[in-house]
Amino acid sequence: MDCRYEAENGTTKLNFGRAPIFTYSHSKSLTGKHDTRLVNSDIVPIKSGSIQVSISVPAQAVLIALRESVMRRSSLHTVFQAGRLDMRKEIVPVAVLFSGGLDSMIIATLLHQCLDPSYDIDLLNVSFDGRSAPDRISARAGVNELRRIAPSRKWKLVEINAELSTLIFETKHVMSLINPANTYMDLNIGIALWLAAGGDGWVYEENTNYNDEDCRCIKYKSKARILLVGSGADEQCAGYGRHRTKYRNGSWLALNEEMKLDMQRIWKRNLGRDDRCIADHGKEARFPFLDEDVIRILLGFPLWEVTNLDQPSGIGDKKILREVAELLGLHEAASLPKRAIQFGSRIARESNRKNYGSNRAANQASAGSAQHEQRQQQEGAMESRRRHSRKRRRSHELSENSSSTLSSTLVKPKSSWPRGLLLYGPPGTGKTSLVRAVVRECGAHLIVISPHSVHQAHAGEGEKFLREDFAEASSLALSSKPSVIFIDEIDALCPRRDSR
Repeated sequence: MDCRYEAENGTTKLNFGRAPIFTYSHSKSLTGKHDTRLVNSDIVPIKSGSIQVSISVPAQAVLIALRESVMRRSSLHTVFQAGRLDMRKEIVPVAVLFSGGLDSMIIATLLHQCLDPSYDIDLLNVSFDGRSAPDRISARAGVNELRRIAPSRKWKLVEINAELSTLIFETKHVMSLINPANTYMDLNIGIALWLAAGGDGWVYEENTNYNDEDCRCIKYKSKARILLVGSGADEQCAGYGRHRTKYRNGSWLALNEEMKLDMQRIWKRNLGRDDRCIADHGKEARFPFLDEDVIRILLGFPLWEVTNLDQPSGIGDKKILREVAELLGLHEAASLPKRAIQFGSRIARESNRKNYGSNRAANQASAGSAQHEQRQQQEGAMESRRRHSRKRRRSHELSENSSSTLSSTLVKPKSSWPRGLLLYGPPGTGKTSLVRAVVRECGAHLIVISPHSVHQAHAGEGEKFLREDFAEASSLALSSKPSVIFIDEIDALCPRRDSR
């Protein structure tokens, strides 16, 4: 289905269908200008150092649309530009949420091309692990690359350092901003964005060697009122890990449906939360990748022109944006892998340690509600004690005949062993206690699989835990140690597919 705009109730509605073929079309853009869309697959070579890189014409079309998008979002009013020259030198009108990754590097470079050379550009970077955070490392490398391709511009990398344990009041405040979202993932992203929008950090002197322990830095607070954010790039160019999973499981059609769903719900899942956290500091968030012309251009190309998920991460994902980066001379940024702000800034790691004790425990608990987690833990502890009391009572009620009957089942010759046993009954009848008693009687090793260990927030994690459990049982079997895999509450893992 072709990408098209539809007038509905006096508004412009964007249909997120993707064009299946390449054509030349002469159409009228949203800005009212006629433009010729080059949507063929011609390849033009450019040089990257000593290596020649092939860049597709679609990448050039996306670059033009992105440049116009950044121009729209960074153009200053005439009355603002008419200020005195000495006053203009002190003003930084536009800042970039900057990780040094592919998206923020493209935005920063295009902002340099669109903004008056007399203005500085603030690059806001948040870290919860000092100079060791991945985003801090890539941001410093990114600034050096920006200074290489744009030496006349004064780039200010504003390093905003934070410790999650000291942000008690700020965390409560951000929780009110991200409402109705209430997961730890939303909270972590919200805190990072809120701190970045504040712009309160440190700036090193220009041409500083960051490896030098004695390099000088000064306290600095960004006063930019416009903050450019790279939201929308991953949704449109298959930058998430789940996109790769969809492609491997269902090919291009499944990937297209997943990306379409991402764009239809981005306003609900991301933009409201992000805008409120940034606007709390009196800043306006602007999203160049979500410009309607950029969306239209990207939807005009088949998915294999936008991404190549047969290639490894950092090469094939967001392929068209990597080609845009090559056109801009960002050869190092063009090969950087995708990294979300909550992981690059290390706030997710610190949050997991604070709330769960470790990353693994957090993954097993999945993405729970930050607002109600403590109350749920208390209720869960009480319910656990009640269940334990009921199980002990039922365990004592088990007759010796029942225990010996099941025990004899496990000590039968291997040839007569069943494939498995299904214990059926209402809650509290002692099914789990019976299994534990029999396993203890037979001297076997017990492995318990429960729904919360299988239902994980990210695709593939539940399957990983299952593989590990069965691999453990197989390993013990090879060493002549019998094992029993007990799948608790299997009805929650395998619900009915119909009403029968």
